[in-house]
Amino acid sequence: MLNEQKIRALYSEHIGTIKAERAAGTVDAPFVLLEIEAVDDVVHTYATLGASEGPLKHELVLDALEPFAPYGDAVDTVARAAPALGPGVVIPRAIPGTPFTALLCLPVGAGGSFALGKAAAPSHALRLAPLTAAEQALAERAPDRVLDVLRAAFALHADRYRACLVDLPSPPPSARTDVALQRRRARAALLSLQADVMRKHGPRKRGSETTIKRRPHTMRLRVGSHSALIYHLPEFIHEALTPYVRHPAPVVYFFAEFVYVTLATHPDAVRMIERAADPRNLPGRTAGDMGHAAAAASHKVTAALAVAIARCHAADSDSTLLARGLGAVQDALSTFDPTDEIPVENHVWATVLPAMYEGLDELKAPALRGLPRVFRRVAQNEAMLEYEPDPRPPLMRLEEIAARIATALVIAYAAGLRGQLPG
Repeated sequence: MLNEQKIRALYSEHIGTIKAERAAGTVDAPFVLLEIEAVDDVVHTYATLGASEGPLKHELVLDALEPFAPYGDAVDTVARAAPALGPGVVIPRAIPGTPFTALLCLPVGAGGSFALGKAAAPSHALRLAPLTAAEQALAERAPDRVLDVLRAAFALHADRYRACLVDLPSPPPSARTDVALQRRRARAALLSLQADVMRKHGPRKRGSETTIKRRPHTMRLRVGSHSALIYHLPEFIHEALTPYVRHPAPVVYFFAEFVYVTLATHPDAVRMIERAADPRNLPGRTAGDMGHAAAAASHKVTAALAVAIARCHAADSDSTLLARGLGAVQDALSTFDPTDEIPVENHVWATVLPAMYEGLDELKAPALRGLPRVFRRVAQNEAMLEYEPDPRPPLMRLEEIAARIATALVIAYAAGLRGQLPG
């Protein structure tokens, strides 16, 4: 049987630094419950130490996105019960304060369970992934399927604020109209073209260059870590525009500004950033009506656009831009369709943003005067950044959105040069 120091060393190798520990288990089968923090990731882990020497024969590990005592209690309770465990086994266990009703033993491998020794049948540190009721039902029939779903959403870590990945709400009627389907086909075509552009014209790696690929869970932030957020967003913009530096520098600068303004002001992007900064900020949209809430949301979007654009243009104050934008709000509200899937604040954003840029003196230069039309086209196409809910980490989604918008700007700019952009 492995000694305690050997298990501690394995935890340090596979997880991180032990921050706290307490006695747990029973008189006949005692063990220690550890709290471990990853050195470079936003992960707080609860793990047993010594349960492998009792009837359980294994240690248990549960990774979470935050310290939360019921997670530790769940690990303690399962270890005390000592059920027969192995990869793919579903353990019924509701965790108070969360949507989870069970735990799934993950298979051995990267990011999953790992052996505690080299014997023919070694004990394991069994990693547990929490499941909602619908995910539990699927796992009991087909554990591989639910595991694929969890991996695709990067949801192997416990997140008590996440939605169920199996019992998905039906799309509203507004998402099934001909116009809505056309939007989705256009988005799919853009993504296909983006992939083609990256294959043909993306950055080439020199032999001496190495690319650091972020692991998915490093795309999460510690609650309130605004400095990390400030680091990620400019990096997204830089990476999104790197394939297109062949274009004139002033044009690429305005492309970067457009992506920045979108990430800073688009109602969908703001919600993602708020959720990235604190997972308790659950997503939600303003109702598609013309009431007080919709009017307030429209004014908020317009004011945010004025501030964001003024930061990039010293000659234009935010008050001047706000006055220009408020005039465009009336045009937006007059064309708003409450039966459409696009919320009113998104519709206002897509109308006001190009209107503000159309008044900038800098864009009246011959080399730049077509950019307001480019911005109008892209803003209209990006009125909704996501048509369907995406359960992946918000920063991961924002990185992909930045790259998509950069491609859309280049495509619209090229169409303008060929005289194919209306206006």
